[in-house]
Amino acid sequence: MSDRPLRHRKEQARPFKKGDTIFLKGDLGNCMYVLLQGQVEIRLDDRVVDVVHEGGMFGEMGLVENAPRAATAVAATDGALLAIDEEQFVELVQEQPFFAIKVVRQVADRVRRANLQHAKVQ
Repeated sequence: MSDRPLRHRKEQARPFKKGDTIFLKGDLGNCMYVLLQGQVEIRLDDRVVDVVHEGGMFGEMGLVENAPRAATAVAATDGALLAIDEEQFVELVQEQPFFAIKVVRQVADRVRRANLQHAKVQ
């Protein structure tokens, strides 16, 4: 993901350490995250269902739905992230309309991969 619309927000970056829990399944999804550095694992129970790399985003489903988190996010390495709440999300979409398309594509990709994994388990 291009960081052009996020450049002026990078001073708000939050560092994290390997093993830190970013959010837990069931937490209120009041923001999404853009990974500026490092890697984050998305876990469902004891299983890693996705690994987010630098430049990726996660937590967008909870923000868009305004619903509890569907999974847990844990830092796989040291790094830094940028939290984007609903107000900031709306600002980003107004500044860079294509940002909304990137988020929708990310959600669609996650749902598609989850459905494929679910079909393999059954």
